[in-house]
Amino acid sequence: MDAEDTIAEADKVVVRFTFRAAYSGGFMNIPATSQQVAMPGIIIYRIADGKIVEHWMQVDSAVLMQQLGVQS
Repeated sequence: MDAEDTIAEADKVVVRFTFRAAYSGGFMNIPATSQQVAMPGIIIYRIADGKIVEHWMQVDSAVLMQQLGVQS
């Protein structure tokens, strides 16, 4: 996972990232291809007392599906 941007304000930290991997199968019964894939996403962390106390993550799985040839 590569952090593309990190933004902090008040009690929140936002990380825009790209997850990169070789697809080895095990996702929605799509056969393994060993193809290199990249999927963008965003994580928002809420910090309290110097610790992560909540987080939310959103990924663009449609981009992954396009790369695997499942959707156009």
